[in-house]
Amino acid sequence: EETLKAQDARGKSNSRAARIADTPVDPLIQNLMDVEGHDDSRPITVDRHEWPEEMPYAEVDSAFRALLRKQAVDRSTKAIKTIRMDDDLTPDGAIVQIEEAHSAAGSVGSGTVDAAGMDGGREVIADAIRKDRLVKLVARGTSSDPCAFCAMLASRGFVYADEKTAGVADNIERYHTNCHCFPIVRFTRESQLPELNAYFQEKWPEVTAGYSNKDARNAWRRWIYAQRKANPDAPHGARKNKT
Repeated sequence: EETLKAQDARGKSNSRAARIADTPVDPLIQNLMDVEGHDDSRPITVDRHEWPEEMPYAEVDSAFRALLRKQAVDRSTKAIKTIRMDDDLTPDGAIVQIEEAHSAAGSVGSGTVDAAGMDGGREVIADAIRKDRLVKLVARGTSSDPCAFCAMLASRGFVYADEKTAGVADNIERYHTNCHCFPIVRFTRESQLPELNAYFQEKWPEVTAGYSNKDARNAWRRWIYAQRKANPDAPHGARKNKT
């Protein structure tokens, strides 16, 4: 109990309705341990959960190497081979294009590594959502400065009843390279949208007014890029106060 109270760093300035320091924890623990007189014999049903079997490190290492080789190394090798076979290129022109191919391969490679790391966390969340019957709502969370596609999905809010519906309904599980989106899970239908989602949700009808389907998505994309160009050093969360 003393340890918990010590974690309440802001003390009396804490604005939470119930502060840890004001909550006598020990009586609660004792009450939970006191089973005498409790005549409720109904069992508590707990859903069985089995974590997926972990891959051996050697298999993980091999899989990541194969993925990186396919996405970056092999693609770069093929591009450079094509450049060298182009008889119309001057030596200087070939060097420029080869350097560009190397740069592109580096970008793709770093994005591939980033995605592999992010996907691990996403898969854990998705697996938990699939097995948790108490999940009521799922939305798409984004980084502070998402692309137009991710911002569009975030603007939909909590429209997904579960992870399966979300994936089928609007590709919420579709993640591009360098995407840092993630599922936002809620266990009550009265949940409030996160600030950034609410901002995009407010802006969508305003930005796409008069457009539909592909034209609406293009209008949204132009607006997202215009905000980024006008405020290159500020994430969307900061930009919203200037637009």
